[in-house]
Amino acid sequence: MAALDELISHVNAGFEKLGVSLRKATPARAIDRQVIEALYGVAYNALASHRLEQARSLFAYLCTQRPDESRFLAGLGQSLSALGEHAQAVALHSLAAHLSRDDPRHLLAMAESLIAMSQPEMAALALRAVDQATEGRDEQDGLKRRAGALSRLLKQAA
Repeated sequence: MAALDELISHVNAGFEKLGVSLRKATPARAIDRQVIEALYGVAYNALASHRLEQARSLFAYLCTQRPDESRFLAGLGQSLSALGEHAQAVALHSLAAHLSRDDPRHLLAMAESLIAMSQPEMAALALRAVDQATEGRDEQDGLKRRAGALSRLLKQAA
């Protein structure tokens, strides 16, 4: 987990420079949990069907309502990444990884955006964190294989 801590520290330093703190955000209005779940379903379906602007808007709204839910941050990050806004996607995946330290999917998504940004050193750090987080977890084998393949590609490109 040392790689994860180092990566999160680096990204958090960037957030501090911007004065951003999603944890301190407060929802404008309280919304019923069932409505939140319905909106999440619509947002997820929009992302899966490549209606990216709609997905981005819905996930952004969900983040304002529940800024500490990693799945909303990750959805917004995936939407932004698909729209080519990789730097913002990295920041959101970093926050999601910080909130859900035992879910290496956020780290892998962060690594993919870092690769798209031509940041191989930071991507390698994120991929090492994925490797550490998936160690001994058979249910995460697919993630571990994907991270390994990306690590090999980064080494070949260097």
